[in-house]
Amino acid sequence: MMFKPYPLGSGRIDDAALAEDKKSCRKIGPCGIGRRALYLNSFFIGRRYYVPLSMVTRVYKRVAMSRGGFSGKGIFATLSYLVVEFDGGQQKVCNFKYEQQVDDFLNVIRAEYPSIP
Repeated sequence: MMFKPYPLGSGRIDDAALAEDKKSCRKIGPCGIGRRALYLNSFFIGRRYYVPLSMVTRVYKRVAMSRGGFSGKGIFATLSYLVVEFDGGQQKVCNFKYEQQVDDFLNVIRAEYPSIP
């Protein structure tokens, strides 16, 4: 494991279990879904942070408009974000290049972890 994922919030997973879980996680865009944790991206490094599934309270998609769409100058585009809420209200926002990847991530969460809204 080149970079050991950094824990977000108060939950922790021991190093051996974390290495195995990250290695076998389902990679969707810059993030991943493991059996023990969600692996989230930093600005440049995919799956740099993790949140244990027991700490996750909500996962949802946020779509924003580019500035050019409102000003009439520049390119009109949408930006897709995955928002993970954990530890009583903390949030981690992850940007994705393609909106379909965010939808795929949410579909896997919905199917494999129905207790997470």
